[in-house]
Amino acid sequence: MKGKPVFFSLRCLGVLCLSGLLSACGYSAGGIAASAQSSWPSQLQRLSLSGLQRHDPLYQSLASELRAYGIRLASAHAATANLRIIDRRETARTVSYDQRAKSHESLISLKVVFSLSSPQGKVLLRPQTVFAESVQLYDVDRYLASRSERRATLEALHRRLSQNLLRRLAAAAQQLEP
Repeated sequence: MKGKPVFFSLRCLGVLCLSGLLSACGYSAGGIAASAQSSWPSQLQRLSLSGLQRHDPLYQSLASELRAYGIRLASAHAATANLRIIDRRETARTVSYDQRAKSHESLISLKVVFSLSSPQGKVLLRPQTVFAESVQLYDVDRYLASRSERRATLEALHRRLSQNLLRRLAAAAQQLEP
């Protein structure tokens, strides 16, 4: 019985030491959004997002990630900068075939070209390209499951692409500081 409090204390001490080490190197439980939230320049605090429809899954994912970073979406006339999606490509390419000559693995790729400008049209960030890719396995005998897996894969790719885009914006934001 007396050994348990010592074990519990050592475990707590270990957790505290680990969290101290991780925080010393910049890690936070909220990911990069928590640490980068306060470092966005004022000109990126309210963004308008153009080039995508509101119902588009990529728009939804980007809006969610922007909110996580503490950036508000605004109309074009109320925004301090415009994040413009210039081009968006989604491709699926067969990587391998099964013994029946049916697609077994597909590489799904998303590519977005974006730029950032001031409300007056001054270019703050020249067109940049971000990618996200994933391999999806298909099973002809499980057609419905494969379709739902594809939907889940696309959702994950949209999130990853949004995170990549915001990482690129975060890097550019450091150069935008006056």
